Amino acid sequence: APAREIGWHGNWGMAASKKENDFYSILSQRLSNKYPGIQIKSKNIADFEAEYWMYDFAKFDEYATYNADLLILRIGENVNSARFSEHDFKLAYGKLIEHFRSINPTVKIIAAGTFWNQGDKDLLMKSVASDKGIPFVNLFDLSNFSKNMALGQFDNMGVATHPSDEGMLQIADRLWSAILSL
Repeated sequence: APAREIGWHGNWGMAASKKENDFYSILSQRLSNKYPGIQIKSKNIADFEAEYWMYDFAKFDEYATYNADLLILRIGENVNSARFSEHDFKLAYGKLIEHFRSINPTVKIIAAGTFWNQGDKDLLMKSVASDKGIPFVNLFDLSNFSKNMALGQFDNMGVATHPSDEGMLQIADRLWSAILSL
């Protein structure tokens, strides 16, 4: 959502120049082209990231009747790793995946890591994904290249270090490859 206080006015993936250029929109277009009539839904779960240790999984009950074929779990940046000593993120991430499987046992899941190099989170998520037989898509190296961030496009560095249109495309490409390999 827009956050005018930091110079973000869009209502899509932060730092993409327009909605069509965020990774979700790119993937949605590709899926729609490949599977005409497909239904695609998204849900921002930053609230899970913020308080994963006490998250109410009933917030996903609306998806119980959706019967999705595929779930892409793309989270991590908003998880505060300083809280790991207090609250077991690995356990909570595993419970999140198991909850999705409990409401839809046949759903295929792809997990993706963080855009910024946040190895502590990525290692935990990758470990859980591996334990649960889920492909994991690494993204952390994308932030090693300035072209993948919106540097110089926004005054606020928090916004400017988000994925640029090129970074969004790279995220979409990696997720698309994972989808095609299922």
